[in-house]
Amino acid sequence: MRKIAIAFVLFCLVASEIQSSPSAINSPQSELVIDGVGISWIVVNASTEADVIALYGDDFKLIEHRKYSYEIEYKDLGLSFYYCYCDEEKRIVAILIKAPCPGATSKGIIVGQNTLQDVFDLYGKADPRTTTAQKSLFFEYPGINFHIDYQEEVTAEAIGEEQLNKKIIAIEIVDPDVKGSVCNCL
Repeated sequence: MRKIAIAFVLFCLVASEIQSSPSAINSPQSELVIDGVGISWIVVNASTEADVIALYGDDFKLIEHRKYSYEIEYKDLGLSFYYCYCDEEKRIVAILIKAPCPGATSKGIIVGQNTLQDVFDLYGKADPRTTTAQKSLFFEYPGINFHIDYQEEVTAEAIGEEQLNKKIIAIEIVDPDVKGSVCNCL
């Protein structure tokens, strides 16, 4: 309950900051994405599957990821919420924001509009990592990851103009205190 109260206060503070940022939000229906906290009223490690369904409805696809996690996918909204396969409480451990979701981070990054260069300018440089399915490269920061289209064998040293100009295809909100695997079901 304490984390939800803290999240509410953070949402209010960041919302006022974002509204003053000219590049952040172009639409009154935009979703506020807070690094390491969540989106709308869904808070990482505090909200549950039931909270997500209560807020976004039951028009979703439930996807099982190899007995590791479940994904609640709202494809038409560009939102996915993940919880661990073995968690009986079904607490949300990650949130993935993709187009067409009109979400903006607290620093103004918007999926499909901003580039990797914009992320580096606002968050600093980070080494590329890849998903297990090698669908995207992502750049990890405390509480937030930014994804671009996958390119084989791109190292930190090989990040060039081509990669820097790539649009962000997804933003992932995670617990800032957890590195690597969040589900320890085995």
